Order: sequence, then C-alpha cells, then structure tokens
Amino acid sequence: MNTNFPNPGIEKDNCPETGSHDLAVKFEAQIKDAIVKKPNSNVSADELSLFLKDKAGVYLSKEDPDTLCCLVCGNKNGLIYLVTAKITENGQELADFKSDAIG
Repeated sequence: MNTNFPNPGIEKDNCPETGSHDLAVKFEAQIKDAIVKKPNSNVSADELSLFLKDKAGVYLSKEDPDTLCCLVCGNKNGLIYLVTAKITENGQELADFKSDAIG
C-alpha cells in the first residue's frame, strides 16, 4: 500500500485537485466499503469521513500516478485509514480498492 503523503506546507493553495477530488466524491461509498468489508473491521460506513477539503486528504500517488489515495477518518474509533484505488484508462472510474489503518 502506498503511503507517500504530499507535503501540504509546500503548496500555496491547500485545496484538493479537482479531478482527484471529483473521483473521491463520486466513489465515496466504495472507498468507505473498502474499509468496512475488510476482515475484522468493526466500523460501519456512516462512522467514516473522507478528508475531502484538504489536498493531503485526496491525492495521486507519487509512485504510481494512476492510483488515487484517500485518507478516511473513523469518527468513533479515531483511526485514520488509507484507501487506494486504481484509476482506469478513461480517468472516470476507480477499481481495485485497498485499505489499511495507518494511525
């Protein structure tokens, strides 16, 4: 799993990139499901929030630019999750969702 977070301090404008942000909004349910459906997950989708208003919360992987990375907060358990998904060739779909708790 890719965890190379961008450094928002370098950016003058800390708003998310439009394309990445739009994909995260469009696939919010599937992003949350990647966490909920993991074995031994004790969290429901309504307890999760995507970091959509911060550039560091939704970004493209530096190692693989065709991978969308989203940080998700567990509102009740306080955990932060990283969900990655491959952006398909047309740039409008996501596939191969993966998630891990990172903190």
